[in-house]
Amino acid sequence: MKTTTLSIILTFLVFQTVVFADMQRGLSNYEEILKGNKKLENLSHDELMEVLIIHNNVKSNKTSSSYGRKEYRIEVAHNDELFIINGEKFKAQTYCLGWYEGESVVFLEGSAYGACTTAKLLNTYRDEVCDVWCE
Repeated sequence: MKTTTLSIILTFLVFQTVVFADMQRGLSNYEEILKGNKKLENLSHDELMEVLIIHNNVKSNKTSSSYGRKEYRIEVAHNDELFIINGEKFKAQTYCLGWYEGESVVFLEGSAYGACTTAKLLNTYRDEVCDVWCE
């Protein structure tokens, strides 16, 4: 009995690890597509399915949290490169073209409290990702 239970638990953990890795790959591919570095037609069937799951998740969660993370409003946007979010200052590593005050972002990496060196923001209104420096 213990062996069967252990087998089930191990199978579940392996499955969860594989699903997480696939979604990480899907998120990475999604970001690259938004940046223009990849094209949908160059993805395998599995990668395309992962990207579509990510895209549908972003679209369906615009009013709540995307990827299970809290959304923050851009409080100040200046020159496509300086943003105040959650009272903290963030500077685009290149430019976050056309990002405006009032739009929502999700922190894919980094901290909304500025406790980071860099952060990766997803603008949920534009479905665009931008890398920023935390100030």
